[in-house]
Amino acid sequence: MTSRQVSTPPGTGPRAESARAVTSDSDQFASREKRDLAIAAEALVYLVASSAIIAALPFTFVCRLAARRSRDATRSRLPPAELARRLRWALQAWSRRLPWRTLCFEQGLAAHLMLRRRGLPSVLYFGASPKTSSGLAAHVWVRVGELDVIGAEIASDFAVLAMFPPSQLEREDGADGSSGLPSSLALSRRLTSFGR
Repeated sequence: MTSRQVSTPPGTGPRAESARAVTSDSDQFASREKRDLAIAAEALVYLVASSAIIAALPFTFVCRLAARRSRDATRSRLPPAELARRLRWALQAWSRRLPWRTLCFEQGLAAHLMLRRRGLPSVLYFGASPKTSSGLAAHVWVRVGELDVIGAEIASDFAVLAMFPPSQLEREDGADGSSGLPSSLALSRRLTSFGR
């Protein structure tokens, strides 16, 4: 018996689909406006910096950085919704291309810092969900008022453990008096009560 080979027409099959996906993804950069490319370059810098900060520095430093209020900010000429759309596109495009893991935490911190630099009152949310068999699942998302910037599409599945900058309620509830950050003890209590 001879085995019958199935031939596929040129330009079809799994390899061709993968090549088309990479080509169309890279074409997105080429077809963007100059303003989008500037945001994409900035997003790369902030994503690399956020990844390094999260990997190398203590979590308390990351919390302090995320909790800082914006000072001398450059105002964006774009409406917040358009800016959020462009930031999301740039961060997600770079996250797919970087050779290391850049998930919600890295993307959220980068978006939060980019928005704060522009003077927008963004809030970085840190949440958890007991839905996994191995314990808690964590997620980070960013919003500006009622506007979802990044990560918010699944935020409803998570209970908010902390907000950066902290809300007035968090400052009063077990906060570190010097910085307005939730203390480790307060976060620990929230995690303990959340898992029950």
